[in-house]
Amino acid sequence: GITSTPVIDPPSGTDPKGTLYVVALTKESVGNTTTFVQRLHALDLTTGAEKLGGPVDIKKSVDGTGAGTKVPFDAQWENQRAALLLVNGVVYVGFASHDDLGTYHGWLLGFDATTLQLVMAFDTTPNGSDGGIWQGGGGPAADSDGNIYFVTGNGTFDANSGGSDYGDSIVKISPSGAVLDYLTPHEQDYLNTADLDLGSGGPLLLPPDQSDPSPHLLVTAGKEGTVYLVNRDNMGRYNLTDQIPQSLSNVLLTGVAPGSNFKPPVYFGGFVYFGANSDTIRAFPLSNGLLSTPPSQSPESYNYPGAAMAISANGNTNGILWAVERPDVTVPGVLHAYDATNVGTELYNSSQSGSRDTLDSATKFAPPTVVNGKVFVASVSQLAVYGLLSGTVGNSHSTGFDAQVSQDGSDTLQTGVFSTTTNSDLLVAFVAYDGPTTAPQTATVSGAGVPWQLVTRSNAQFGTAEIWVAKATNMLTSVTVTSQPGVPGGYHGSLTVIAFANASGAGMVGQASAPSGAPDISLPGVSAGSWVFAVGNDWDQAIARTPVSGQVLVQQNIDTAVGDTFWVQRTAAPSTANALVDIHDSAPTTDRWNYAAIEIVATPQ
Repeated sequence: GITSTPVIDPPSGTDPKGTLYVVALTKESVGNTTTFVQRLHALDLTTGAEKLGGPVDIKKSVDGTGAGTKVPFDAQWENQRAALLLVNGVVYVGFASHDDLGTYHGWLLGFDATTLQLVMAFDTTPNGSDGGIWQGGGGPAADSDGNIYFVTGNGTFDANSGGSDYGDSIVKISPSGAVLDYLTPHEQDYLNTADLDLGSGGPLLLPPDQSDPSPHLLVTAGKEGTVYLVNRDNMGRYNLTDQIPQSLSNVLLTGVAPGSNFKPPVYFGGFVYFGANSDTIRAFPLSNGLLSTPPSQSPESYNYPGAAMAISANGNTNGILWAVERPDVTVPGVLHAYDATNVGTELYNSSQSGSRDTLDSATKFAPPTVVNGKVFVASVSQLAVYGLLSGTVGNSHSTGFDAQVSQDGSDTLQTGVFSTTTNSDLLVAFVAYDGPTTAPQTATVSGAGVPWQLVTRSNAQFGTAEIWVAKATNMLTSVTVTSQPGVPGGYHGSLTVIAFANASGAGMVGQASAPSGAPDISLPGVSAGSWVFAVGNDWDQAIARTPVSGQVLVQQNIDTAVGDTFWVQRTAAPSTANALVDIHDSAPTTDRWNYAAIEIVATPQ
């Protein structure tokens, strides 16, 4: 079958339909004879038909003593896991093994993208064995000169003594297959013996920065959990002390089987992100050619093999880090979205809305793909496509505010009496309390004769900010809503309840907390016609909030008795286009805060 990510040559003037290149392994039997064949296919992007004279069988041998005097490409034992690379008219294909079975070598083969003829072949261990190019499913990388970079797994290494074997190495080759440079960690022998492949994660070429001491950098990490930051212009080769700008030894979670890192890193806006096995996602700031520690971390840890990640953004702004979690082989995977500038802030996950967005069991090495405003996730048995919730300004009812009540005080808070005018209002309770410094604060909501559900809570700082929802099934008459703190003791708070008419339910939700700075939450994919609301608590000061332009305060309790502030704010108007909405204040910026946000989705017509 197909075990790697294909590569696409998009439509152009010379090829108006475009081409998809993919490698497939088949087991073929004729009589009592069984053969294994690897083939490169070139498929019409619009019809799926074979083109360019394909497919072509992948066959090659090179000089070497690893299997006599010639080393053949053995289709049975070679596994094509690394993603394909297309650069300067050549399709590059990397090979490793099936669980280290059989006699195998690492191969990188280059095929002419118009004729499918083999034009380059590189064996990573021609005089030895192993050295596979698998990279956790990530592909080789290329620089602006067309040079190719890849990372090998366990295998023979003797390049430091004039040999041609590059096990556990980061290798740079020319388009013709000549080795231009390499880095082999000083502990290569230990990595090989302990099955700690350097090549379990692929290379990431960082954007050039001429102000840095080393303007052309590469970053990677393998099973050992050490992050290597390498100067691509002088990679360091092999020395008793690694001659590279930076190595962060064991900075990813270590001591977990079968190893630490199994995914290529990703980059956005000055951050390098790793999602290692049984570890949180870690975002390392990059400045002046070096990575900073400690990194910010996601709230969640990811089981084996770690987080499969991708970035979406509007140019250099509104970055979102998408990550697929694989909790276990028998349970649904989870798609997460984080604020790329602070991965401690989760914007969305596919399990937050009951069964609506539930994912199939996730695969080990398939990252999400973001294109045209949708997120595509390939799972065990399906392709899941995540997009904006239905409803636009043109085909949605206008969501109205049917009723609004608030109550400030301490401990148990009960709103005044209110009624609604429609049969199916969406009730939303915005709750904020202060609380103890010794334990997290929480809240519960009840009343109005309807069941309430917590949709988001922020309580990493002292106190809590929470949003609860309920759906009425008839008009409500003379009802009240009550909130109670999970940790009582005279703690002050504020409760605001709004009844929304023509609202289908809660859409995107988010939460964030910080010891200082302006409260800020970004919700990606807010539907046209939706309102965005937020609730917060400021532990440090009784001070007025300053929403940014285009947003207004709904309610504010400047509680001078205890020196806290509780507030609710919203966008000044519904969203006019399917887009990311950033709800936040511009001041104050020096206080501790908790902040929670929700999208109120209009009912489609």
